[in-house]
Amino acid sequence: MQSRTRRPRGCGTTLVLAVCSSSLRPPPDTNPLTSTEDDQLPACNRKSVDGVPALSRILSNLSAPLKALFTHSRYILPSHWIAAMTLLPPLLQWSARDIFSQKSEGWRVVQECVEYGKVLDRRLAPSRVAGEYGRLAPSIAVSEKLLRLYLETFELVYRVLHIPTFLSEFRRYAQDPAQARTLFIIQLQLCMALGAVVHDDVFSYKKEALQWIQEAEDWLASEEVRDRSSIAKVQIRCLLCIARHATGPIWSESTWIQFTTLIPSAMVVALHRDPSKLFPMSPASAEFRRRLWTTVLELSLNSTVDAGQPPLFSLDNFDCELPSNLDDDQLDFASDSTPTPKDEGVFTQTSTQIALGRSFAVRMAILKHGSCLRSAGPEQTLALSSDLMAAAQALRATVHGLQPKTPSFQRYYSDMIMKRYIFAHHMPIVPLRDPNMFSLRSICVDAAFSACYSVLDAETHTAKDDPLLYALRQNGGVEAQCPEVKRLLLCCNGIPRSNTKISMFVIGADIYYMSEKQESLQGSQLLRSMEARLLLRGVCAWSENGIKAGQRNVVDRSISEATWAMVNALIEGHDVDEAIAEHGDKGLQQGQRLLAEMAGDEGLDREANDDIFEVNEEDMDRILWDVWSGNYSQRDWINYASMT
Repeated sequence: MQSRTRRPRGCGTTLVLAVCSSSLRPPPDTNPLTSTEDDQLPACNRKSVDGVPALSRILSNLSAPLKALFTHSRYILPSHWIAAMTLLPPLLQWSARDIFSQKSEGWRVVQECVEYGKVLDRRLAPSRVAGEYGRLAPSIAVSEKLLRLYLETFELVYRVLHIPTFLSEFRRYAQDPAQARTLFIIQLQLCMALGAVVHDDVFSYKKEALQWIQEAEDWLASEEVRDRSSIAKVQIRCLLCIARHATGPIWSESTWIQFTTLIPSAMVVALHRDPSKLFPMSPASAEFRRRLWTTVLELSLNSTVDAGQPPLFSLDNFDCELPSNLDDDQLDFASDSTPTPKDEGVFTQTSTQIALGRSFAVRMAILKHGSCLRSAGPEQTLALSSDLMAAAQALRATVHGLQPKTPSFQRYYSDMIMKRYIFAHHMPIVPLRDPNMFSLRSICVDAAFSACYSVLDAETHTAKDDPLLYALRQNGGVEAQCPEVKRLLLCCNGIPRSNTKISMFVIGADIYYMSEKQESLQGSQLLRSMEARLLLRGVCAWSENGIKAGQRNVVDRSISEATWAMVNALIEGHDVDEAIAEHGDKGLQQGQRLLAEMAGDEGLDREANDDIFEVNEEDMDRILWDVWSGNYSQRDWINYASMT
């Protein structure tokens, strides 16, 4: 590989304001967030590409994992997917120069895409009439289909409803919708919003889903509901959080903040206490409370790790036990008899929730370790890795060993959740050169390869189309995903999307660091790199199809293309920087064309928008955040830069 460019020392980007690490300590007379002396600089200036080399030097001197980052005035932990970008210095320097510099052509394209995105978002904007709910209710047939999709997918991971009771009320609703309770309408609409996520490949009911979510928020904020606490209100908050996470911007901190209200709202009605310590109640009611509390914990943990924020609660604050292995039809709320749980190896509608709940302790330990402001030694990092992998293997053995067989969606979803914690713990280890940590890097890379296989459409990757990929899939025992999983990956934000982004960067980094050690890739390394190239090609297709499904983030399309180009250049011996620039621009142009076609006649009015490309420094932070999140609507963002 004669023409391959030398790997830059460290990494940097205009996206990153500051990096905090236990291995970095600024001089005592400097402010670690504002220092501008080039020889002391522990932070780069986001408003200028000139800050990129300075940050590169800092990152190149890391001897311990990153502890935190400031990006777009937000403080995030390295569990956030954006931290994975620091693994690829050439990609960061290209994006700083060719996309996020106002002098670049890429910035002009991004700004046009922002305008197209606003047009598309206006079409989806919910209409609001105070006190009116169910204004976009579909036909009973469509409602039943969307409800069934929800009950067969998300509900069997996050237990919120008692299915027989809810279906009984739905049948009454189908006979006379006008007589339905407002509470039921709000619950039903949130269920349908989540069913719409996995309904088809283009999220055809997204407008309705956003309307239903808005109505739930309005109902919770209404005067007659706002100050009341109840189990039903906690159920709606759970459904609303899942729906907002699935349909909202991937970077929206407002979604995480809403998740943080779940724990207090559940504690107010004593869900955190085991029912055996409370007032007398039926065994069915006790089991239902345990299910709902377990869901609240699961949602809170997952939102915390995905938002790159520290946990705001402790496992010492509750004593509620995990639910029993029971199907819903075993719960009779009018009976005082205790139902008999099924054997642990028997699949029930609660099995997946129980299996995930058994890993609460280790996952909380991972979050605390990642957010701890004090330095932790490598021994603790290695020990937690061992505990996490043991929990992941136990979860997989349980979920995959149940009889009757656990549905494909639940198998995938539980594995996906554990991968998110594997990435959170191991991703900061990837760039370190400590031989004692190489095993942890391998764990992260293996998880990334596994996650990327999920975005491939098995039906289009046959032996005829991609013989190598087909053979690797067959030999590795990669499971073909059900349609609902494919749609989840295309249409859903949150962990499904974060995992794919992280996997793309980790795989690229694996090949990048591998090529750094030698002039050419040979033997098993060459096979690994070819596998990576094929998988990253699939990620490029995923990012393109995601735009068609309603994702507005054209930068994803550009960076996925640039990452593939980098790996391809390393394999073929081409110039890395040139390949990244060429294909990154190609991906950006493709994303722009897709959005322009979708916007149609309402697209960019150049005469009316001549000034959209001139952006002052105060607006730059907001725009960059919106570009990355794919959120082009007018929102007031919380400014973390004011935190001390």
